[in-house]
Amino acid sequence: MMTKAADISRLVSTLFDDLEKFEHHLHTEDNERDANEDVQKLLLLNRNLTALQQFMAETSQVINAAMTHKLQDIADPMDDYEMECVLHYTLRENDPEWSDDEDNFITTRTYDVKHESVLTEAEDWRNHMPGMALLNSEPHSWLFNDLHGHCYGMGMRNVSLGDCSRIGSVWLDLVVRQQYWMDLENGTWIRRDKP
Repeated sequence: MMTKAADISRLVSTLFDDLEKFEHHLHTEDNERDANEDVQKLLLLNRNLTALQQFMAETSQVINAAMTHKLQDIADPMDDYEMECVLHYTLRENDPEWSDDEDNFITTRTYDVKHESVLTEAEDWRNHMPGMALLNSEPHSWLFNDLHGHCYGMGMRNVSLGDCSRIGSVWLDLVVRQQYWMDLENGTWIRRDKP
């Protein structure tokens, strides 16, 4: 009798060991599949941010040219201008933290596109990340690098790569501020760079 009980005990122990190995195998496959899906989302995010960066650069160049023309026009009272792009990165609508009652912003970035040359440079901003061979295989845009690699304080925090894969959209505000200065004593426009 003792042998049968010992045999059954060994069999049950082996079954539990095999079950634990099988569960670990399934869990590992799920993690690898999830990690691969996240990397695919990051690659797509980088590609789309590269296109957005190109759009921002081209649009700001057109507006800068028009504003420069206004500045050179002696008859135009504009004294100066500023131009910036504000990007609000938002969660995917299927994210568990998405709320219909919120803005769902993950972070915000502001770029001076009157002077910001980094947006117009076709430079690779990739930081090689250990264990991320697929993500390291493509050039990274400045916007992608800045998103996960830089923090500018509250509201403009850097975003972990895990949270980057949760981004579903970006709201872009391109703001041009034309600046005028009037002398109220004689009613004339003041132009610092013109007589």
